[in-house]
Amino acid sequence: MKKICLLFCGGTIAMVPDTKTGALKPALSPNELYALAPKIEKYADVDIVFVTDIDSTNMSVKEWQAMASAIKERIDSYDAFVLTHGTDTMAETACALALAFGRSLKKPVIITGAQASPVLLGSDAVVNMERAILTAINTTLPKVIISFHDHAFLGVRTRKQSERKLAAFHSPAVPPLAEHMGDAIHWLTGMQPNVEPAAMYLPFFSQKVITVSLHAASDAKLLIDSLFAASIEKHIRGLVWVSLGSGNVPEVHHPAINSANEQNIPIIVVSQFPGGKLNMAAYDAGLKALKLGVIPAGDMTPEAAEVKLKWALGLAEKQIAEGKMSEKQIIPFAREVFGHNRADEITLAESNPLPV
Repeated sequence: MKKICLLFCGGTIAMVPDTKTGALKPALSPNELYALAPKIEKYADVDIVFVTDIDSTNMSVKEWQAMASAIKERIDSYDAFVLTHGTDTMAETACALALAFGRSLKKPVIITGAQASPVLLGSDAVVNMERAILTAINTTLPKVIISFHDHAFLGVRTRKQSERKLAAFHSPAVPPLAEHMGDAIHWLTGMQPNVEPAAMYLPFFSQKVITVSLHAASDAKLLIDSLFAASIEKHIRGLVWVSLGSGNVPEVHHPAINSANEQNIPIIVVSQFPGGKLNMAAYDAGLKALKLGVIPAGDMTPEAAEVKLKWALGLAEKQIAEGKMSEKQIIPFAREVFGHNRADEITLAESNPLPV
């Protein structure tokens, strides 16, 4: 029987409606949550560790680091880890944990949650919990995996696609890892473990990243003025731009690229079509932006691009504080980070371990 560490990190799977407002709020204790699925004890030896019970909407880098630390401290004591989590930011947490460990992760980390509170008729909470455990005991793949409804996905490639449907997640750029079929799990890919024990555990993140969707007829001056004001107090360290089409950046925003360059603020450009690979050279508007210095995110999801930039800037801030990097090196450093595949978050022609 495999030994599983169940990390309690809140989410709808552990929420009940407020008696006055009807709004969901954290309520169930870790043991009450586990008691909802008593048959689990027949298949796995489970220990429960409390991390947080906040709504996932309120997740910050502090909670990401706490989750990563809880796993790191126990990595040699368990066969796998299962995290309960809210659905709104589940994809971001999956990316954060995957990037914190990189290819040094030695055990499977399975994240799950629910679309409906477990106290409601027809809730998916119990079945998702059981299937997450089923996933954990049927793989040794040392990856961060989202198990939800009838599929298991590579966490860094996953997005939430529905607020109401039980099949709330999908993986637009790569196929699912596995499919749940009754009381069994059918693995669909031959992904190799690819563990590198020498790889470094780097749980550093900066909160100072903003994602902006580009649109026609936007007020570009407002963006530039906001950049300038925020950079004075270092409120913004990096930007993610969700582009138009195949990677087009309206020329009205090109002056903002120059402004960001002057303030050492990297701009990552990601496709508005999740799973679509950027081709910023296809049109002049995209090519000009590329030449001005924006950093393309390839086929990464917007969630993965934002979390990876937060991770890159967290590393940069640490090195700046230690006197190992200057502010002027932030953009080249971010470009280097996005040119490497740390946790299968991006498809590259040639993927090398990140040299940090």
